[in-house]
Amino acid sequence: MRSRTGQLAATAVALALTLAACGGEAGSSASSHDGREQVTVAALPLTDAAALYLARDRGLFAHRHEHRHHPEARARPAHRAARPGEPPPPRPAPAPVHPGAEITAELVFDHLRVRLPRDRVLVEEAPSHRDALHARVPVDRSGGFLTTGSGALCWGLPLAVGRALADRRRVVCVLGDGSALYSVQALWTAARHRAPVTFVVLDNGGYAAVRALGRRIGIAPVPGTDIGGIDFAALAESFGCPAAHADRPADLPAALERALAAGDEDGPRLLHLRVAAAGEALYTAPWAG
Repeated sequence: MRSRTGQLAATAVALALTLAACGGEAGSSASSHDGREQVTVAALPLTDAAALYLARDRGLFAHRHEHRHHPEARARPAHRAARPGEPPPPRPAPAPVHPGAEITAELVFDHLRVRLPRDRVLVEEAPSHRDALHARVPVDRSGGFLTTGSGALCWGLPLAVGRALADRRRVVCVLGDGSALYSVQALWTAARHRAPVTFVVLDNGGYAAVRALGRRIGIAPVPGTDIGGIDFAALAESFGCPAAHADRPADLPAALERALAAGDEDGPRLLHLRVAAAGEALYTAPWAG
C-alpha cells in the first residue's frame, strides 16, 4: 500500500501536470483535498520552456503549527525584537578560548571576530560549529550574514562566489570540510572569474553533523562519515585558487591575517584549518528534532 506521503506526492505531481497542460500562467494554481489533507500547487513560469511548480501540503503545515503551539511544546528564549533600522541589542561575548594543543573552531572564531571587517559579508556552512560561530562572531549589519535555515548543504561555497561576483567586494566564507566537498568545483569558477572570496575550511575529518544526527536516532557509528586525509590547500591550488593551511594554534593568527588581507581585486584565497571535533553535544537540544 502506498504511504500517505507517497499519495500526497503523487497528487502534487498530478496537479503540476494539469497546470502545465493548461498553460501554467503566472500565479495560477490547482488544489485537491480529501477531507484530511489539501495539496495546492502554484505555477511560476521561469522561461518560455521551463516553469517552477510549488507544492504546499496544508494538512502537514497544520500539524506542525499545532505541535509548535501545543502547551507542552518547549520554546527557546528570544531577545527583544529591534525596531526597523535599529541594530539588535548587544549580547555578552563568551570568554576567550586559551590555545591548547589543537586548533578549535572557537579559537578560529575568536580571531575572526577581531579581524573581520564589519562591512564584509560573512557566509557560513559549517553545521558542526554553527552555534560557536553565532556565539563568538557578532552580526550587526543587515545583509552581512548569509546562512541556511533549512539544513540544506552544498550551497555555501557557490553562494559566496556569486555574492562576491555581484558586489565585487571580498566575502568571507566559513565552511566545514564535508560541506566544501559537495560543491568544491566552485573554486574553479572563483579562480577563473577572480571572485574576491576568502574561504576558511574547518576540517574536523568527516561529516560530524551527520554522525551527530545518527547518534540522536540511535545509529552509531554512521557509515561513510569519515573523510580525513584531504589536503584542501592542494585541492584549491589545483583549481587555480591560492591556498594555505595551518595545523597549530600558534600558526593561526598570521595565517588568518594573510587570508583576510587580500583585496577586492586579488581573487579568491583559501585557508585550510584542521580543527578538533565539536564534541558529543551536537544536536542534543530538544528543539533539534
